Amino acid sequence: MKTKIVITGGNGDIAQAIAALLKKKYDVYTPDKIELDVTSLYNVKCYMKKIKPHILINVAGYIYPQAIKEINIEELYKHMNINLIGAIICSKYAIINGCNMIINIGSTAGCKGKANWSAYCISKAGLIMLSQCLKEEGLFSITLSIGRTNTKMRKKLFAVEDDSLLMQPKDIAKRIKTWIDSDFDFWNYINGKNIKMYKKDGKICIEEVC
Repeated sequence: MKTKIVITGGNGDIAQAIAALLKKKYDVYTPDKIELDVTSLYNVKCYMKKIKPHILINVAGYIYPQAIKEINIEELYKHMNINLIGAIICSKYAIINGCNMIINIGSTAGCKGKANWSAYCISKAGLIMLSQCLKEEGLFSITLSIGRTNTKMRKKLFAVEDDSLLMQPKDIAKRIKTWIDSDFDFWNYINGKNIKMYKKDGKICIEEVC
């Protein structure tokens, strides 16, 4: 039986790029937000019980920039529910149904504060701690905190931008595939860590943060 992998936020560019690289070797599921609503406890519980994934990749994300003094409370809840609580809920029910490896797609914004991105930064910072806690509970987990990437979500924020300065979704996908294909000795080494991945001077940089 092939290893089953669930990638949340399945319609997104990063999720699709990861799936494209993994689908030849693994059974990959890329549910959209209707099939898997990460903010719905009941929906997540039913989905994970049906699929019983061996590996979970938490990709689903949301951002709406606002300064703290102007932040809309509903928007704050939406950030937390999708970016952080959704990842926790998905992890919970994936683990209950046999999952023992969880990869969280974070952001470099979760490693350093950014004006007007408070809700996003804070929710992504939580993913770093989630991976550390999962390690302490006996699971394999890691957070990949990615830098500027050429996705539809970013285009909504920055319509005019030099694409050559951005990572591509396939860059993230290649890194994820390398990790999933690795042996347990490698996973024991990286388990619980936060890895930053960003583009600088035309090169992809990988940096262990903690």
